Amino acid sequence: MESHKTPGTGGLSGTGKPQPTPAPEKPSLCGCFMGTSGEELATALNLRGLTLLEWRLDVFLTSRSTEEALQALELLGESRRLPVLVTNRPVREGGLFAGTEEDRVGILLKAAEAGADWVDLELDVPLETVSRFREVGTRVLISHHDFSRTPEDGVLRKWIGAMAAIDPQALKLVTHAQSPGDCLRILGLIPWARHELDRSLIAFCMGPLGSWSRLACLVLGSPWTYVQIPGQAAAAPGQLSLDDAEQLWRLFSSGPMAGGRPGLKHMERQLQQADRLASIGQLASGIAHEINNPLGLILGYTQLLLRDELEGSERLEDLKIIEKHARACKTVVRDLLNFARSAPSRKGPGHLHTCIREILGVVRHPFELDGVRIETELDDSMPTMELDEARIRQVFMNLIMNAKQAIKDKGIIGVVTRFDPKAGVGLLEVRDSGCGIPPEHLSRIFDPFFTTKEPGEGTGLGLSVSYGIVRDHGGEISVESEPGKGSSFTVMLPVIEERQGAE
Repeated sequence: MESHKTPGTGGLSGTGKPQPTPAPEKPSLCGCFMGTSGEELATALNLRGLTLLEWRLDVFLTSRSTEEALQALELLGESRRLPVLVTNRPVREGGLFAGTEEDRVGILLKAAEAGADWVDLELDVPLETVSRFREVGTRVLISHHDFSRTPEDGVLRKWIGAMAAIDPQALKLVTHAQSPGDCLRILGLIPWARHELDRSLIAFCMGPLGSWSRLACLVLGSPWTYVQIPGQAAAAPGQLSLDDAEQLWRLFSSGPMAGGRPGLKHMERQLQQADRLASIGQLASGIAHEINNPLGLILGYTQLLLRDELEGSERLEDLKIIEKHARACKTVVRDLLNFARSAPSRKGPGHLHTCIREILGVVRHPFELDGVRIETELDDSMPTMELDEARIRQVFMNLIMNAKQAIKDKGIIGVVTRFDPKAGVGLLEVRDSGCGIPPEHLSRIFDPFFTTKEPGEGTGLGLSVSYGIVRDHGGEISVESEPGKGSSFTVMLPVIEERQGAE
């Protein structure tokens, strides 16, 4: 059988040990080809922009007979430009094939014998089955799909270790992320697998976060990612089109996200920050709960004593001082709980623009008196979301007040919103023409109590509270800044839709 080397897909050394795959310098895309005829397969084999073609036989077989599938498989042995990965995924792995395991594997073997370069097998496949594919010279991708949840890190690493033990040429992990933090955690397994296991790992998430995570997996060293071939069956949740991939790749490989390998430093910084803030959040939550109860007792008893004191007495003034500072401590504890996402939120149908306009109605005039102009560009297509509007207003107020404080004299604050229907997210950007943030501070600005302001000017909790609120909404907040040229904070909030489908 003719061998087709897929660019960037890794391989084995002379000793049989898997070799780490370097991060690609350009997109390495696997086109997902679903539910179409064998004649269309021949056309897909010659599509530009792809380095690998996945043929989803389980989708094909839902409307066609096995005989038709075998006829189409003959095309795989013909001269072609693209190597082919064949998948016949069972229902338990998010696929559509409902036949027996023997029948399923038998069809995959016929595909391998017809010239398929790769075959996608599941984590629980018997080793004897893997050996049968190796005997005909077909490369093996071991995959595991879990669309219901995002397991703990220990479980994820156990799955990947089990896949690696089968000794395939590549590994694939797909799961469902409820938040960008979960998604970053999944993506963080890619460099972990390369460093700890010497294995290539394709890892991404389904749902609204899927599209950017599919391309981010390339940035972090995956050998390829998946795109939907235009004009074919309905895409899975978060599936990229070829146009999407081109646009997202441009985002990842340009501007402040570029550095060495495209965007790798940026992604690693995000992963490290998410991990550190999660640890800080657990600590902050524990401390806040321990302080909250005795503080409530101090405040309650102080208020009881105040009732019995005569106006003008020295004791009354002392109790008022105690009450004042107890309330200040309660505010700090509340902010810590907001950061740690331990305080309950009240989400309901709400609109981002409503929150923005209410805050702008309060601050625009005093800002203009100080020489700070606010310019807005609000996307009319922004939909209603599930929001705790009071907390989103708090986030926006924190961001716009920080922008005002960064502008020492006259300047401009820009407030921009955008709705991305393909990614299923709404974006809010607050940018200023102020002093900017030193590079050494960027990684710490969301840490509780970190501030560069003078003592008494702030607690250092504004951005950390905003971070916690946004994460509680399943969103993400990020910053780009350059000293002397201003800063730009971007909040991403998911627009949750019920979508079905699997990779």
